[in-house]
Order: sequence, then structure tokens, then C-alpha cells
Amino acid sequence: MKRLFYFLFFLTLLSCNKERVESKPYFAFDEVGRKLLSELKLNDTLKFIGTNNNIQNYRIFKIDKTKEIVEDCGFTTGTCKTYYYFDKVRFHFLRTDSIPFSPSSPLTYTFTLQMQIPTNVDKENIPNDVKAKALIFGNAFIGYNAIPGNSPTYISPYINYPDFYSTNPIITYVNAVKTYNEVVVIKSGNNSAYVDPLYGFVYTINEVWFDKKYGFVLFKDVYGNEWKKIN
Repeated sequence: MKRLFYFLFFLTLLSCNKERVESKPYFAFDEVGRKLLSELKLNDTLKFIGTNNNIQNYRIFKIDKTKEIVEDCGFTTGTCKTYYYFDKVRFHFLRTDSIPFSPSSPLTYTFTLQMQIPTNVDKENIPNDVKAKALIFGNAFIGYNAIPGNSPTYISPYINYPDFYSTNPIITYVNAVKTYNEVVVIKSGNNSAYVDPLYGFVYTINEVWFDKKYGFVLFKDVYGNEWKKIN
């Protein structure tokens, strides 16, 4: 009985005894971060129509807003050394015009916005004047065909979003219901379909129009087709 008590006490230490210093740096969303994707709301539906008149609809069914922790935790002691905190938002999309899988396993996608410090900064010795930037990760529902760089592990194609703190060429996209004034055009540079070597998925989108507040508004594939946001 005594051994069982010590074992349970040890597990409690591992799960609960996390020592964190709250005075550590906290990189909250700045003006740029608060603006990016600011018009995407819970239960919004994004509707796209293609050159062939096919429709793609996606609903935002969940938005996770979190204060993330960068830390190292000792497995044997159950204590954690905290380095810094940062803001993060993850958008979850559900394909609603056609669900190819069962209701228990619908077709979903994620899209992340977060603050990030420069990769060359030592997390254990963060200078007081270091600046974090708002970065976007993920392709959401776009089958982007960028060719991944060499890596010891598998990496799927990803969109290389621009530095939103720099002056990027901005264009305007107008549909029947809205004018999008802050659109950035992102091109993959690959004019051929990219075949996923691990799962066999085919990625054909090689140009994306991305509005800073609303996200994707138009995308084009290698065959000359366009998908335009209609709402």
C-alpha cells in the first residue's frame, strides 16, 4: 500500500508541480498581428466558385485563442523552466459543400496565426529589445503545389507567406458583395502539379490571392482554372 502511495505521489509531481516564473517575456499580438485575419469569425462560411462553376464552401467551426508557453520540463522532477509566452490563434475549417468521409470523420483543415521571435535568438537569454513578428502557417484548404525543401523528415507543400511588416505590393480584389483592399499575391513558382510522395495527394494550386484581414479570396491552378471568393 505504501508503494502505491509513493507511486501516485510521484505521478502527481510530474503532472502538477510545474514551476513557472510569470515575469518571463510575453509576446502578445501587436498591431500587425491583431489586423491579420481579424475578419474571420466563428461560423463564417467561405464560398468559392471555380471556372467550371463548381462550388467549394468552408465553415469556420472552431477558433482557438491561446497564450502559448515555450518551456523545458524535466521528466524526473516534474518541474518546468519557462522561457517566454506568445499569442496564438488557430482557425479550424470544415468542408460543407461535400463531405467525402463519414460524419464522424469530416474533411477539416487548420490555419494558424502566431507571434514568433527570430529563430537565431537564444531562448534562454532573450534581449529586452527583441521583437516578435506575427506569422501565418498552413495552407488551410488550398492544395498549394510548392516543392518542399530537402529535409530528413517528410514536409508537405506549404505557402511561404510574405513578411507583413515590410512593404509588399498590394492589389484590390472586388466581387459582387465586397471589396478587398489589402490583397497580396503569392506564387509557388512551380507550373506543374506536385504529387505527395508519402500519400499520393496531388497539389495543383500555384497562385494565391491573400487578403490580410479575410484570408484567401482567389486561387489559381496549373491548368488555368480560377477559384474566386463570392462572399
